Amino acid sequence: MIDLGGSIAVRATRAKSTRIAARMSTINRWTWPGRLWRRSKDRDLKMMLAGELADQGHPDEGVAMAKSLLEGATPEEQRGVWLAIGQINVRLHRWKDAEDAIDKSEPLATKKEDRTYLFFMRGELAERQKHYDQAEQSFNQALALDPENANTLNYLGYMWADRGEKLPEALKMIRKAVDIEPMNGAYRDSLGWVYFKWASTNWRRIICARR
Repeated sequence: MIDLGGSIAVRATRAKSTRIAARMSTINRWTWPGRLWRRSKDRDLKMMLAGELADQGHPDEGVAMAKSLLEGATPEEQRGVWLAIGQINVRLHRWKDAEDAIDKSEPLATKKEDRTYLFFMRGELAERQKHYDQAEQSFNQALALDPENANTLNYLGYMWADRGEKLPEALKMIRKAVDIEPMNGAYRDSLGWVYFKWASTNWRRIICARR
């Protein structure tokens, strides 16, 4: 009986500890962003908090916080909010919501760089859904506006390389991205990957030719 009682007590203590840990997790993830949100007047910080909240298991609350920034915002600020909401929904794999948010930013994209980023976002959204032809079209639209956009060059080049397609074009694009931003580690990583894919493809061809 003593052992049984002790076992129950241990299990009860563990259950209580689990409940406390869960409550502390909620406080860390929800309460402190809420408090910081109310105290801060920095829009960028608030958007970051909204995204963090969504990423940490409170997607609806995070999106709602982000949408609240639309009130009283300038058209340029509204564009940024909608794009940020689009990015949140892409991370959540809420594809339709992401597309809707990006669509709402389009009338507000009046500058060339704004439209370039809009096409990039459409490309990223399509690529994440494995709609590769649509992604390629959007990325090419971005590059038509800004041929020196390193982010787009890298993304499209990596997409091709990862699928073993258009490797010469992929290499050219990623090399250009690295030339534009030589200290960017992500671009250098992409360059290494396209070299690997190229070598792997050529090696398979050599093996097949010798058989």
